[in-house]
Amino acid sequence: AQMQSVGGTMQAGGPLICDADVTWPHNPNHGYHTHCICQAYNPPPSPPPPPHPPAPPSAPPLPPPPQSPPPLPSKPPCFPPPPSLPPSPEAPIMLPASGEQLLCSEYSDECRCQGLVYLGKKYMHHKPGHGDITTSISQMGRVKSMPGPITCDVNHFGGDPDKHYYKHCICVGYASPPPPPSPILPPSPLPPPPVPPSPPSPPSPPHVPLLAPQGKEELLCADEGAASECSCRGMVYLGKKYKKHSPGRGTVAATVSDMLAVGDVVWQAGPVACSTSVFDKDPAPGYYKHCVCVAFSPPHAPMPRAPPLPFSPPPPMPSLPHLPICADDGEYCGCQGMIFYGRKFK
Repeated sequence: AQMQSVGGTMQAGGPLICDADVTWPHNPNHGYHTHCICQAYNPPPSPPPPPHPPAPPSAPPLPPPPQSPPPLPSKPPCFPPPPSLPPSPEAPIMLPASGEQLLCSEYSDECRCQGLVYLGKKYMHHKPGHGDITTSISQMGRVKSMPGPITCDVNHFGGDPDKHYYKHCICVGYASPPPPPSPILPPSPLPPPPVPPSPPSPPSPPHVPLLAPQGKEELLCADEGAASECSCRGMVYLGKKYKKHSPGRGTVAATVSDMLAVGDVVWQAGPVACSTSVFDKDPAPGYYKHCVCVAFSPPHAPMPRAPPLPFSPPPPMPSLPHLPICADDGEYCGCQGMIFYGRKFK
């Protein structure tokens, strides 16, 4: 039922090959992953068991085999066994100097070297390699490195740096540690500098009353500057001060519409400093600017909300029997039952 809800299905009696190109004339789910699900037939009555054939007459017993002669006593060895050979001594561990490069082992042998071991191509030319042997890391090309001693093969180095080539290992001596730094003596304490007298506090600026424009009134509140504040309770617009010339002279742009007619404007809620560092950007770089304050717009009445619609839960889905999956697309479905062929994923 899940396969029928997402695409077409086909069915045939099993066992069969789960492949639309082999068993069925066409594929209703071309381009999708498909598989087969098997549903059992109604069980047919079992056939009666076949009659057993009569047992053949038994053959006469065979005579017992002749007894083998008793084993001969073992003779003592004529010569003493040869003495066992002593084990071969291990090769000494190489200790290359700092930066020295030594050929330490062939492939699959142990590189007994106290240093950084590199696995790479053995020969400089041809594939898999013959001729001149590589004697330095730069000649081997792609390499893998591990600290030695280590067995010279790809399993111990975590992979093959250059496939299809003969390889060997080169050992490079570790860098000598730097000498310990000389102890740093603490500097002699200096006398504390004299504390300068604190400067007199500047006089507090005179109190400027807040402007409060009414209705559509627009007020010039401040020229541009780091110390210029537009003391206005309203929306403050920053833009060009003059209508003509660069950086500006002549007729003053006294309203927001005048500033928009000659350039761009930016705005902030006041009171605010009339400076480009406070607003989002500089609306007119290279021009004289000032600030105009406009009264806040009255708030809009909220829109009435519609009552929520009644919610009715959807009817429950009927429960379906769980059918076993017998084969993916292209596999053999050995099932005695009705086989449904369709999409594998929802």
